[in-house]
Amino acid sequence: MNNDHSNTKMVIKRQNHLHVEDNSRNGDTDYSKKVEGNPVVDRGYAWLVAAGAASTFFFAGIPLIWVGSIFQAGEFIFVIPCNLLYGSLGPRKLTILGSILIFMGFMLTSVATSVWQIFLSLSICAGLGVSFQYGVALRCVPQWFDKRRATAFGLQSASSPLAGLILPFIVIPVYMNLSHQWIFRIFAFMSLATSAVAIAFLKDQPSRMKQEAEAKNFDFTVLKNTKLCLWLLTGPLDISARYIAFTFLPAYGTYIGLNNTQIAAIAAITSSMNFFGRILLGVLADYIGRLNMFFISMALSTLSVFTIWMFAHDFTALVGFAVTYGFFCGTWPVVNPVVTVSIVGLDKYPSATNLILLFMSLEIVLPVIASSSGAADNIRFGDDGDLFLPHKIVGGCINGTCALLCLIIKLQMNRKLFAKV
Repeated sequence: MNNDHSNTKMVIKRQNHLHVEDNSRNGDTDYSKKVEGNPVVDRGYAWLVAAGAASTFFFAGIPLIWVGSIFQAGEFIFVIPCNLLYGSLGPRKLTILGSILIFMGFMLTSVATSVWQIFLSLSICAGLGVSFQYGVALRCVPQWFDKRRATAFGLQSASSPLAGLILPFIVIPVYMNLSHQWIFRIFAFMSLATSAVAIAFLKDQPSRMKQEAEAKNFDFTVLKNTKLCLWLLTGPLDISARYIAFTFLPAYGTYIGLNNTQIAAIAAITSSMNFFGRILLGVLADYIGRLNMFFISMALSTLSVFTIWMFAHDFTALVGFAVTYGFFCGTWPVVNPVVTVSIVGLDKYPSATNLILLFMSLEIVLPVIASSSGAADNIRFGDDGDLFLPHKIVGGCINGTCALLCLIIKLQMNRKLFAKV
């Protein structure tokens, strides 16, 4: 009798183990129910990890770090070496290494006397440090969150537009009263403060330490997953659309006759709405579904380009576009890690992330096409047509393509149109 009872328990345990494995293959990431010890997720120390992740993204939003779109692509490519070193060094040592590179990069930039020295110190040295810390955050946060992952990544990604709001109030008075060298020296010591938060709080979830150390960084079998292949395309498309809008919006303000104060107001409104949008949409994504939120955001971004920016010829209309587009356009960095985990699972997440970041280098292509089209349009039509019409069309179509790809992925994951995905 006791022997039969023991055999029954073994069968049930084996069935539960197979059920866990099957869920993992299908992207089920509620691992707090699968490992012993019930690890802390979505509560307690997890939010300190989110704070550490937010501090790593603060300097990622400084346009000076990436001189030109090629270096913007490098921001993502440089994360790949971080992932390669993650298993051997761990999050703490990589974060410290990143903080040293950022500090040295800013300090060396303060004494640079030529453009190539700025490229090496600011774009390569400081940029590599920013990417290292960002890469550590991308690996740590999903381990500590499940139901609130989008909220956590919303807080992290919101620190980038926050820097765009805060730093001008530091840069302008320092430049006017001291010199540009002191701007980078101040940045260097500010980076020590943000890095201290990251070093203190970023670490692996105890239940995931072994898996993270042994994780494959390039497992090309994930490319057999058609949903991931489609999701790979959304990254460079989304960032290209935002690059077009954020880069050419001030120039468009000058084109329609706005003064410098109005143009500065447009830039500030866009950054502030981007800041609040990333946080609020991250919270909302955890309730209505991450892909659902991305689809809604891309659809509304497309509409704002074609119905507001297309006909914005005065300050009021351009403010309306800045509010709408600024609020909804920043959803991809919020939901990308969460959607990636839901597609491939935590074990294959590092490999999928490396492939996504590799694809992000393609972001330099579409803005160049838009710029070239604008130049050609100016040559052909002179001052009679809208010089920025190609930028509007390309940017709007890119957002629309993201919405379409998202809808296809969503229907592949769940055929019900209004399901939480």
